[in-house]
Amino acid sequence: MGAVLTLGDKRELIPMIQTGTGMEYSLTTSIKKLSVNNKPTIGLLQGHGEPPVNAFPQLMQQLMILYNVEPYTLTDTAAIPRHYTALMMIDPKDTIPSSQLSRLDDYLAASGNLFVAYSNLGGDLNQGMLTSNPDIGLKGWLRSKGIVIGEEFIIDANCLPIGVQEQNGPFMMTRQVQFPYFPVASTFGEHPVSQGIESMILPLVSTVTYQGDTTFKATGLAFSSENTGLRPAPAYFDINYQWTATDFTLGSQPLAMAIEGTIGNNPGAKIVVAGNGNFITNGEGQQQQQVNPDNINFAANAIDWLADDTGLVELRTRAVTSRPLDAVEDSTRNMLKYGNVFIPILAILLYGFIRRQQYLRKKQQWLQGNF
Repeated sequence: MGAVLTLGDKRELIPMIQTGTGMEYSLTTSIKKLSVNNKPTIGLLQGHGEPPVNAFPQLMQQLMILYNVEPYTLTDTAAIPRHYTALMMIDPKDTIPSSQLSRLDDYLAASGNLFVAYSNLGGDLNQGMLTSNPDIGLKGWLRSKGIVIGEEFIIDANCLPIGVQEQNGPFMMTRQVQFPYFPVASTFGEHPVSQGIESMILPLVSTVTYQGDTTFKATGLAFSSENTGLRPAPAYFDINYQWTATDFTLGSQPLAMAIEGTIGNNPGAKIVVAGNGNFITNGEGQQQQQVNPDNINFAANAIDWLADDTGLVELRTRAVTSRPLDAVEDSTRNMLKYGNVFIPILAILLYGFIRRQQYLRKKQQWLQGNF
């Protein structure tokens, strides 16, 4: 069972009707696509080692519903076209000249908004080496806006496990190992960008804090858990290291930030910054991999907030994507596990013992003729 929506000579198809909150989002976005004549245009910045448009199929599938997304290469002299409602800078790796950063300043001062996903840290997981990425000029430019990207790796007890290949006799086995350098953010600020987001995976991420004045309103968007630590770069890691509570002595740390305020003649300038550059990147060719849905929802929400208040944020993130159990101590976990096994058995034995005692009392009464 499907649906066809028509408006004049335009048609939109919903190939399958399914119950649940996802249907509400599909219906509303289809109506929006039919009714919007001129889609806002989003610029995807290129020219500094950023991934191309085809490296983001999941994100583009979300954005293309309501926006036109175009690659745009910054230059030293040409002004950024004003028809870009917002710009995305995702995972730049090469130096950005100060003259091009000035073009960004001019764009923000006029009427533009900016989404930045930048990896200050990186490393070679196969070699067990974690390093700082070379300074490309972006950190200093963000600092001029009050946004500071940290120099240390976040480690989090609430993290994503990774598969480790091990030789077991003649066979290669994969063992799942907790890897605190891949934090799973499950705490979010009160903001349209993070509304409805439940779980984001941010590998090799650094902190994002606001240290400016009251010129801007700053809001933390995503946070690590209360069991967090920091590791300076460069560093080696041992995949078989036994992590303990002493490694996670810090509280929750901000991993993404939104600011809004006045830049030049733009009283409503907005910037969203995430402390990881590839958390929404699928990759290219045969190396493409699926990205956590809430990572994509976060970026799509950010573009909605920066470019156009479409009213779809609540619908996009209403469906449940993650409901992890609360973290508990090993002793508590073992108590619950063995309690679930033995308590029902003991309850049955106790019930049987009580019934047997009742039967024996009745039998004694029968033998004595006391019915």
